[in-house]
Amino acid sequence: MGLDISHIKLTTKPVNPAWFWYVGDWEFECNVPLEVYSKYITEMDDLEYKKSIAIVNDEEDYAKFIDAVGCDGYSQVFIGEQDDKMQRQISRFIVEHKLENLKVINSERGTGNSWPGAVNYNTISFAEPVKSRVIYYIDDIGYQRKGMNDLFYDTFKKHMFWGNKEDFELAYECIGGTWYVEHWGQEAVDSMKINFKKNFVEKFEFGKSLLNLSF
Repeated sequence: MGLDISHIKLTTKPVNPAWFWYVGDWEFECNVPLEVYSKYITEMDDLEYKKSIAIVNDEEDYAKFIDAVGCDGYSQVFIGEQDDKMQRQISRFIVEHKLENLKVINSERGTGNSWPGAVNYNTISFAEPVKSRVIYYIDDIGYQRKGMNDLFYDTFKKHMFWGNKEDFELAYECIGGTWYVEHWGQEAVDSMKINFKKNFVEKFEFGKSLLNLSF
């Protein structure tokens, strides 16, 4: 947990198929209108999930599942071995909910095995193929972990993305402060400023660069 700041640049040629953002809520996520980035908007094959079910081995695992995972997001939790009886129950569920024509995604999941309440379980999700409007990006232009003063948090907590040169420059001015100098040292603060100026401010391109924040 904590603050992560990335300088990302939009691209029409995906470097990594997982590096994209949906644009449906752009007006809430970015302080620059979506039309500025219109040339980067594209459609991709996607899935719209309709229903999901979970499967646990027995009543003990069910209790652990409820405690560790909960039922939110699952239409039903089935209890039992993965045998013919279970398959018939799942088949009835599919017919009753009219899911026969949807894509089926099977997953093995778990909460880890390092604590007493850990549980392994399986999920089956049913999804409809759709087209989604997305923007692809390059993720390795610049990065900084923490290191910002209170003004940064007060200003930048409103959005996930910031796309003006002034935003990058203001973020640069927010690096450090008394607490970081006292606890990290002036040399560390100066190093952060050098990194941010080089990889954020100086590499900024309006209409392509975004300050991406994760709190």
